[in-house]
Amino acid sequence: MQGNAFMVILAMKALFLWKD
Repeated sequence: MQGNAFMVILAMKALFLWKD
């Protein structure tokens, strides 16, 4: 479960970086 949450956070951060 923790791993999944970490992946979600990473994906969100990546999206933010890519959008910038």
